[in-house]
Amino acid sequence: MDRYNTNPADAVLDAGGLYQLAPGIRATMPFRDSSTGLRARMTADQAEATAHRFGLRLPTRAEIDLLRDRGNPWLALPTGAQLAAAGIAAPNWADPSAVAAYQSAVNAYRDPRMSSREWAAMEDAYLDAHALAPPYLEGKVWFRDSASSPPPGRAYLKGLWTDAITTAGGARIPAHYVQAGAAPGSQGPHASNAQFDYLSFAIGIEGPSTGPLSTPSGPLWPIPSGSSPSSTTAAKLSRGTLFFLLAAGGLAAYAYARDRRWI
Repeated sequence: MDRYNTNPADAVLDAGGLYQLAPGIRATMPFRDSSTGLRARMTADQAEATAHRFGLRLPTRAEIDLLRDRGNPWLALPTGAQLAAAGIAAPNWADPSAVAAYQSAVNAYRDPRMSSREWAAMEDAYLDAHALAPPYLEGKVWFRDSASSPPPGRAYLKGLWTDAITTAGGARIPAHYVQAGAAPGSQGPHASNAQFDYLSFAIGIEGPSTGPLSTPSGPLWPIPSGSSPSSTTAAKLSRGTLFFLLAAGGLAAYAYARDRRWI
C-alpha cells in the first residue's frame, strides 16, 4: 500500500487559520499537507514540530473536550461494504472461535491500509462532507498535558467520540471516547515518532505553553518503514467483551473493544 506520512516541512495551516475556542485560546483545524491538499498525517513528534514552527503548541486533553463539545465527525474504516467486497463476512458473535477468526481477517485487511493515502483520501472526503462550524474535533488528535506528560519518547492520542447507545435489547452504552487518551504521566501505548494513520490528525493551539518540544526518537522525516501501525494478535475474548459485542454488534463494537485492549 502507498504509505501516507506528511513531511512536516509540507504541513500548513488550514485555510481558516486560527479560530476562537475559549477566552485567550485559539485553535486550528487539522494541519494540511501542501503537497497533496489532504489533511496531514503525522507522528506526534512531527505534529509537535509543525505546531512549534507556527508558534503554536499541541492541545491539552481538556482542550480536546472543548473541541469535542462542538462536534467530532469521523468514519471508521473498513466499512461493512469494504469487508463484504473483500469476502469477510460478519461472524456468529456467540461463537468465540468464529469471532477470533473474524478479528484476524479484519486485522489482515485493515492494518496495511491504516496508513495508506487511499484511506486518508476516503476519510477526508467523509469529513469534508460532514463539516461543521470550526473549530471542532475531527477524528483523534495528538495532545500534550505538560512538559513531562507524555514522558520523552511517548505520545498521547484522544478522540473518536461516540454518543450514548441504547441497544435493541435495552442495554445502554454510555457516551465515550473510543480513544480516551492515556493516563497523565503514563507511558501510554504510542511511541512519539512511530504511528501515523488515516484517523489521527494534528492541530495547533495558540495559548499558554505546556512545555518545550519533545526530543524526537528518530529523524522527523522520513521515518522508518516499519513504524506505521502494525497488527495486534487477538487475545482470548473475555465474557464481558462477548456481551458487549453481542449487545452492540458489528464493527463499531469490535473497534471499541479492541481499542480498549479487551481483545
